[in-house]
Amino acid sequence: ALDKTSELTDYLKLIGDIPLKQIKPASVLITLVKQTDNQWHVILTKRAKHLKNHAGEICFPGGKFEDADLNLQQTALRETQEEIGLENIDLEIIGKLPEQITISQYYVTPYIAVLERKNGLNLNELLIDKNVVEEVFTVPLDYLIDSKNQKIVKRKIKEISFSYHSIEYNDYIIWGATARMLVNLSKLLN
Repeated sequence: ALDKTSELTDYLKLIGDIPLKQIKPASVLITLVKQTDNQWHVILTKRAKHLKNHAGEICFPGGKFEDADLNLQQTALRETQEEIGLENIDLEIIGKLPEQITISQYYVTPYIAVLERKNGLNLNELLIDKNVVEEVFTVPLDYLIDSKNQKIVKRKIKEISFSYHSIEYNDYIIWGATARMLVNLSKLLN
């Protein structure tokens, strides 16, 4: 219990006392697809290196709420279509995970969707917006939710020490809010 308390304290120090009016609503889509290996996989993206925020980081498709969006679920679906070309008609939202506040002051709602494809997802067929996304890849769900693959990393930024979740897969390091969401998903599934 003490580890969890210090982890929470570190996180709260990092995000600080953000004024409510500065919090920006956003959402992401955690998409599950059964691939040709007959395993469930999670779709992840690597953000473009030139972006101002979170450049080169691993994340789920998603983004901030826009006035034209009816709700945050629509935001997640719209952003997924814009970023990687997945059509809403192919996706079935099956639920959502607890919201996360990021150090970039977003209040992120993670939705979980299932992508129905008879022969899995061919990544080469995706229409990727290269202005935002450098790469799209999938990771087996069983790997992501296995606690042996989830680590707590300690780091110091601006004289503030904090710890965060991290999951390494091949050459990818999934950390921060994305890793926290995957840890929450693993708690739900385990």
